[in-house]
Amino acid sequence: MKLTSIVPVESLKPGQGGGKARGLAMLKHFGMNIPETYVLLQNSPGELEEFLKALPGDKPFAVRSSAEAEDGAEHSYAGQFETYLNVKGKKALLKAVNACFDSARSHTVESYKTNFQTGNGAGMNVIIQEMIEPAVSGVLFTADPVKQRHDLIAISVTEGIGEALMSGHKAGENFSFYKYSHQYPESKLIKKEWFAALVDKALEIEKKYGAPADIEWAIDKNGKLWWLQLRPVTNLDEVHLNELDDKPLYEQPVYTRGNIGEMMPGPVTPLTLSTFARAIEVGLQVFYRKIGALEEYSGKNLFVHSFYNHLFFDMNSLYKSVRRVFLSKKENLDYIIVGTLVPGVEIKKEVGFFRGFINFIKMISYINSASKARAKLKKLYETFTLECPEDVNECYDLINKNLRVLFDAYTLHYVTSSQSGSHFATILNIHSKGKMPQREHLEQVARLFNNIPEIESAHVLESIDNLAGQLAKEKDIRSLFLNVPNDISLNYLTRTGPENIIKEWNEFMARHGHRCVREAEMIEKEWALDPTTLIEGLKTKTQLILEGFNGHVNGYASQKISLKDNGLGWTGRKIVGFLLPKARLAVARREQTKAWSIGVQYRFKKAYRLLAEMMVEKNILNDNE
Repeated sequence: MKLTSIVPVESLKPGQGGGKARGLAMLKHFGMNIPETYVLLQNSPGELEEFLKALPGDKPFAVRSSAEAEDGAEHSYAGQFETYLNVKGKKALLKAVNACFDSARSHTVESYKTNFQTGNGAGMNVIIQEMIEPAVSGVLFTADPVKQRHDLIAISVTEGIGEALMSGHKAGENFSFYKYSHQYPESKLIKKEWFAALVDKALEIEKKYGAPADIEWAIDKNGKLWWLQLRPVTNLDEVHLNELDDKPLYEQPVYTRGNIGEMMPGPVTPLTLSTFARAIEVGLQVFYRKIGALEEYSGKNLFVHSFYNHLFFDMNSLYKSVRRVFLSKKENLDYIIVGTLVPGVEIKKEVGFFRGFINFIKMISYINSASKARAKLKKLYETFTLECPEDVNECYDLINKNLRVLFDAYTLHYVTSSQSGSHFATILNIHSKGKMPQREHLEQVARLFNNIPEIESAHVLESIDNLAGQLAKEKDIRSLFLNVPNDISLNYLTRTGPENIIKEWNEFMARHGHRCVREAEMIEKEWALDPTTLIEGLKTKTQLILEGFNGHVNGYASQKISLKDNGLGWTGRKIVGFLLPKARLAVARREQTKAWSIGVQYRFKKAYRLLAEMMVEKNILNDNE
């Protein structure tokens, strides 16, 4: 007799078998190791008896329900149907199968169906699965449902069969840890190599499954890993902390907020991730390609990654320059990016001396093109316009067409930034006499770059200080500017105040009005649009002066620098004395090109703002932000 209602789990057709059976079929399809499993699609007594005769009488089986609506993404029938373990012999198996079918009609299940409005979705199938003898077993979540963290794995482990753990009758060991760390918790029950295999395979399952997975597993006494159930993790928020996270490119990733965290503090919006962050990434890829440290451009981010909605540099990717460029040193890159040495990372050269030397020449040539890059960026800042038409599709297309301009701006900025970093590294190496730089060397060099008068960011602070000084001299300034709402204070700066105050304010806004705190974040409003924070800062500085604070909050006069106490020797002082003015000028130019890049980005910010307004009008978006 040909069996039609009892099939091997891997032979199920789409839509057959219920939730548990489909999960097991997927595990088999993914190439995972599962026990021998059959699915009874309907209760056919004669057919079932024939099937049971063919099973070994001394082999234990598990008999489980597999309802149509069971183990879904939104809710689960887990625990509502019957499960029988270590069932041996035809008579016992037949009894267990019938009990599973009977459980579908129980009061508990009917109530569950009614409460969750699943209608007739609890159609019953039964799984007959070979039992294994586990040393340890448990459940693994590839996203932690308690902490709502998709970057964490949660694992529960117990000795022997895990049924008591799944039913809540046994606690076992519980772990939650970063899924990509390759550093596993210490377990009394599971060997380290088993732990590693379990996590690696679970991540493979998650990737093929395409969603966070709730997986039951067991490891037998021979160390063989078995997968027993697969279902989606329920009760996860759709919008979560890790939804924009990148997957690490290296087995032992090294991330830092250094440098990039100064330029972009705090969290970023998705739009900023795809504009500013991508622009920084493109600039780095161009630089590394030019110096021979990157073989080809990538549409994915290699250097700038997002975790928890914050931007990080991937140091392992940045070390490509150390691996492929002669005289490029890890410690120099560490100090430039992180501000300290990164421990525990060993860098091996990936090219020979000749190729490394050629790449070094390429790097010097590219860095020395900073003046040309600066001129190009200045022209771009002064001439580029982005005027969106009053059509939502045309505006969207125009922005996308011009995004390359934003990427070009930050690429040009990165040339001047690299020149500044190169000068810093050279002076640091002179102070450390070619050896591993120490903290004292870094502090000595850092002092040489204090109080650079030409620096653009310093001009912002100096202008605010000067304006605060003028405000403090005005009669009745407390009642006219300080102790009034900000809109009245703004009116004083733009209309009702003295002519010199209005002139100073207008000049400041003309030069710096496109800037703000966290200015690279697309959602932040520039000072010209929302001067609230600027006015509050101006009030604070004016109040300080009125209370007797003498002088500016920061000093901007050119600093007379002494190299005598740095232990350089005559030759070292001469070299640093020659390089330092160029290095300080490079820092000023780096800040200037950064301001110009922000200025170019400001055009995109305005265009996106207009696009958002049109999308809200067309009911494409719910709100502008």
